[in-house]
Amino acid sequence: MPWSPKGKYIWDFWFASRDGETHIFYLQGETGGLPSDPEVLKDRSSIGHAILGKFGWREVSCEPALSASTANGAWDNLSLWTGSIFHDPESALYYMFYTGRSKDTPRLWTPSEWQHPQQIGVATSRDLLRWQRLASCLDAPLIANPGTTNGFDGVAWRDPFVVHLDGNYYCFVSSRLVPGSIHESVHIESFDEGGCIAYLVSPDLRSWNESSIEILIASKDFYQMEVPQVFWRTSGDTRVLYLIFCAQEKDCSIHRRKSQPESQNRTGIFYMRSDPVPADLPGLPPLTEPARLLVEGLYAGRILDPDGDRLWLFGFPFDTGGLAEPVELAFDGIDLVMAES
Repeated sequence: MPWSPKGKYIWDFWFASRDGETHIFYLQGETGGLPSDPEVLKDRSSIGHAILGKFGWREVSCEPALSASTANGAWDNLSLWTGSIFHDPESALYYMFYTGRSKDTPRLWTPSEWQHPQQIGVATSRDLLRWQRLASCLDAPLIANPGTTNGFDGVAWRDPFVVHLDGNYYCFVSSRLVPGSIHESVHIESFDEGGCIAYLVSPDLRSWNESSIEILIASKDFYQMEVPQVFWRTSGDTRVLYLIFCAQEKDCSIHRRKSQPESQNRTGIFYMRSDPVPADLPGLPPLTEPARLLVEGLYAGRILDPDGDRLWLFGFPFDTGGLAEPVELAFDGIDLVMAES
């Protein structure tokens, strides 16, 4: 049975580790134990915190770990959405990157719904218990929505996943490209296409080169690609880049439905990978398409330790919320598959 704190609906989540303990942070909405519409809760969501113990998950506090700003005119004063945590060993700080929106910013139309534009902020902590926004992030987002430059839709700019790769910090972001956008050989032609994972690079976790936004993948197969997780797996003198993301059945484009069987066009957790490249190859290699559905029915997938010998994929049941029991993954060559039970 999926785990949820009493009286709360929880969905997207991310992990952190301290002193051998596994911590989970998640989006939460107060329900009072009554049925509630997840779409309504999205405008009231805060970030909750639990720790994995001997008998399962334990909520740290009934109070949020981080909530929307209460300041008038703040860029993140509506609700907080998905993020990730990176531990900087040099400063001993934990950085929580999160998605924020402003209730003072008008909603904009997207082919899916009216939405407030999304921005990215950061808070820090030394113990994972007490969080404080960076001073530079109080009046403005850390990584601002790029608007409609370079083919972006000016709305989707969320789910920051921060990781250290090859001497630099990378922030991967869920975004969207509009019809007419061209990325390398990919031409976005329809409103049901254009899901993309963008990224920025930083030398220090605090300054991000917003004038040089790159795209890891621009897809004709998906309207949106949510909650990315990116990691390398090295074997000998080669390595492979992996991307985990999630999408709903309705996000699968006509282009994808024409080329992929029905079983690959369902709500769930997907993955993509690169071909093997030299282990010392700089930069990020292209990902091969099509994306493959790993687990149907679960959403916002996160592998707890992508560098580990055993890969445990967590997700939340899309229809009910809550944290589901993990699914073990395995490698079939360089492909990810569900492990045999």
